[in-house]
Amino acid sequence: MSGAAAEVEEPVARRYEIKRRLGKGAYGIVWKATERRTGASVAVKKIFDAFRNRTDAQRTFREILFLQEFGGHPNIIQLLNVIRAQNDKDIYLVFESMETDLHAVIKKGNLLKDIHKCYILYQLLKATKFIHSGNVIHRDQKPSNILLDRDCFVKLCDFGLARSLGQIEKDEGNPALTEYVATRWYRAPEILLASKCYTKGVDMWSIGCILGEMLLGKPLFPGTSTVNQIEQILRVIPPPSTEGKKGSLCGCVRVSLSLPRSDGTGRWSHPEFPSLAVKKLVRSCITAPSLPPLLKENRRLPQESCQFVSWDALWTLKIFCCASC
Repeated sequence: MSGAAAEVEEPVARRYEIKRRLGKGAYGIVWKATERRTGASVAVKKIFDAFRNRTDAQRTFREILFLQEFGGHPNIIQLLNVIRAQNDKDIYLVFESMETDLHAVIKKGNLLKDIHKCYILYQLLKATKFIHSGNVIHRDQKPSNILLDRDCFVKLCDFGLARSLGQIEKDEGNPALTEYVATRWYRAPEILLASKCYTKGVDMWSIGCILGEMLLGKPLFPGTSTVNQIEQILRVIPPPSTEGKKGSLCGCVRVSLSLPRSDGTGRWSHPEFPSLAVKKLVRSCITAPSLPPLLKENRRLPQESCQFVSWDALWTLKIFCCASC
């Protein structure tokens, strides 16, 4: 038995032939495998001691629950099977297999052309609009959670931090609620500043950061700490006004107003942003995630084809997505 197969329990190994390890983290390990009966390529994820405490148990439960509900969407990863480990501690999740993720593609350099970036963003907006329609926010959108195949087809994955907005309102007294969320570089300011009243706009902020990273080839706001992350953001965009206390950032505005100010023009003039529409998309995702209700009427969507999706069409779709934020 190979080293990778030796890490998988016998009942799982009988059903899935383990090919190679794809990755390992603090919470588990993922392998590429083949289902022996059908020959289908799958990804097997083993979550270590999935129920060791309440937080980890909730994360595992939410990932399974939300993927079972949302997995029918073409741009959300499909959960194929859930297998309980023999030790009653670990759990195996079996997913459809994808070839790579957006983080790996960006890291390799100039693989993505403008048309590919349009198509990836279009699919990501579709997936986000779908989960938002169920009053759920993902809270952890980042390049490594956007899976791709060779045709640039997108699957959004890792719903362990996803939450129902209704549940967040019930848990707003929990001080650990916002500290646990998302990779720092893609966090919205209201999460960084521990606001208890964030909205679907936090996902739109993450999408703006992802788009900026696709265009620049590097993270838009690579903060080294929470404070440094806020400082980097405020070097590029103007801080909220005092009137913003009544808006979506709530009490955290008082903190941001005390940080160094900028005219907010720094990075929007970057030469690698190919058009005005792109600048509008990036800027609007991270500075105006909640748009007026009137924009709900703008429901014209771009055609679902890489050939026909343009930056201007994506601007329309972004407005449509944000109208319910």
